[in-house]
Amino acid sequence: MKSSDRILARRYARAFITGQGSDFTELSTFQGLIAPLLGYFDNPLIPLEIKNRLLAERLNAHADTRAFRFMRLLLNVKRFYLLGQILADCADILDGENGIARAEITSAFEPDLSVRTAIENRLSEITGKRVLAKFKENAELIAGMQIRMGDTFVDGSVKGKLEQLKNRING
Repeated sequence: MKSSDRILARRYARAFITGQGSDFTELSTFQGLIAPLLGYFDNPLIPLEIKNRLLAERLNAHADTRAFRFMRLLLNVKRFYLLGQILADCADILDGENGIARAEITSAFEPDLSVRTAIENRLSEITGKRVLAKFKENAELIAGMQIRMGDTFVDGSVKGKLEQLKNRING
């Protein structure tokens, strides 16, 4: 996704949350209901009237909700492709307002519960926020871990260190 689209999606997310409050579950539910139609909504050859009719038919029982009107707005201004990113940004904005940071931790081996808790606690100390970590396993790392929090990426894996060493040697 282009950076201009990311900025735009963030603005739409902020606008939706400002008007709706912290509940964007209805918007997320609607995305699930219309998932089979996403190809139609993104197709420039299908007239806007047909797209609006498809949206209304699929979400007929919810036509008077703010989430429905928001989706119709995205459709009419040809920004429907941003819906997934808008939902992700809504979650991110609300996490930030609630003092929550999300981390993705990749390690060579699955850490036990005490190690997971220690990692989350240390990241919480560093960030000053409550950290919710999602752990993944990747044997290619050999040992160590990689941590991604938002735009920050820290590679403390053996594989990463070996790649850094290789780059220094090769200049």
